[in-house]
Amino acid sequence: MNVRLSITAAVAALMALGCGAAQAAITPQIEAQASQLLNEGKAAEAYALLRRQHSPANAGPQQWFILGVAAYRARDLGTAETAFRQTLARDPSSQRAKLELARVLQEKGDNPEAERLFRDVRSQNPPAQVAANIDRFLSMMQNRDQQGHAYRARVTVGAGYDSNVNQATSAHQVTLFGLPFTLNRDARKSGSAFGFIKAEFDQVYRFDRNFAWATNLSLGARRYFGQGDYDSYTVNAATGPVFQPGDRTTILVPVFVNVMRVENSKLPSSQRFYTNEYGIAPQVRYSLSDVVSLNLATVLGHRQYFEQGDRSAHVLRAAPGVDVKTQSAGVFSAGLIAGREIARSSIYSNRSFGGTLGWQYAFAKNFVVSLYGSHEQINYDAQEAMNDRVRKDTKTVAGLDAIYQSDLLAGDILLSYSHVWNQSSVRLYHYERDMISLGYRKRF
Repeated sequence: MNVRLSITAAVAALMALGCGAAQAAITPQIEAQASQLLNEGKAAEAYALLRRQHSPANAGPQQWFILGVAAYRARDLGTAETAFRQTLARDPSSQRAKLELARVLQEKGDNPEAERLFRDVRSQNPPAQVAANIDRFLSMMQNRDQQGHAYRARVTVGAGYDSNVNQATSAHQVTLFGLPFTLNRDARKSGSAFGFIKAEFDQVYRFDRNFAWATNLSLGARRYFGQGDYDSYTVNAATGPVFQPGDRTTILVPVFVNVMRVENSKLPSSQRFYTNEYGIAPQVRYSLSDVVSLNLATVLGHRQYFEQGDRSAHVLRAAPGVDVKTQSAGVFSAGLIAGREIARSSIYSNRSFGGTLGWQYAFAKNFVVSLYGSHEQINYDAQEAMNDRVRKDTKTVAGLDAIYQSDLLAGDILLSYSHVWNQSSVRLYHYERDMISLGYRKRF
């Protein structure tokens, strides 16, 4: 009997050794190779490599975690969930595993447990950028789950300085009709301080998880202390459906109307409306992963100039872009811009093409900074009679926005700065413009 037991034990031991040889644990070298594949965007290859080497009996929390990451990026949500749960079973304090599991559960529609995990990590005072990402996910889940009406109102007041109110050239002399002309003071670059107020109202009615209707209305006023003829009032309104066929896709189809009135004392009150623009602005946002998102914003509209009818134009514009969200370095964005304006007069019709770059970073839970820039080439269709060449502009914009959420003031402090360079083949249209503003925003 003892001999038989010994033989049985020996056979079992040999079988166990054979199984272990057939399914080796994930080694540090395999982890490094899989991480390299993931960094190269080869999630399917990394996942296949890890599955071949994975041994559940021998795997520690790190091996389960990297398997979960690869499974998630390869879109095997079931295996990803299992792997992250196994990670937490072995290391309950792993905040990274909780975040990854929360993202998986969110995509699978289990928002209650996902929210619990997000809030658990949020309560541990994570780095500012991680906290900002968690807040974004929580806000998205709450918006998806909340049926009925949701409202938001904001009022922004502040002051600033515009070094080029009239967007004019600093040159004293230009060439018109082939002859030199000296510009008077009113036609040259002029600066002024200003005060402003803006009121915004958002309303969303959610019918279900996949369909909502969003409306936005904003009213603004700006008063220049030294250039009263450029005081302005603006009204911007947009409304339309929002489709969310899944957690990764959002489609917006708003119609919009924008009206601007300039208080130019040289015009009677009835003629002070400057522009009226209306149209449709479809947008599509798609998340390739929790890191990379694709965006496409378009505009199909008509802009009407009340006092300069020849400038009125049909406007077509497209801006595809990509956002890359990182855990520690913030959000990076890049995109292209292309446009076409077909005006009543060909001298105002133009084509444009360029690109954009941006970066947003949360330095603390209540302090966010955004840097942005764009470069655009604008080519006009025809030559103005007073100029000796067809107009071609190169417009470059750089800016910074900083938002500080003040608990003491129960609102946000906003600091903005932007600089515009407009270089043109027609010197009359050369200009540079600096604008800085400091404001306060209160939500209700």
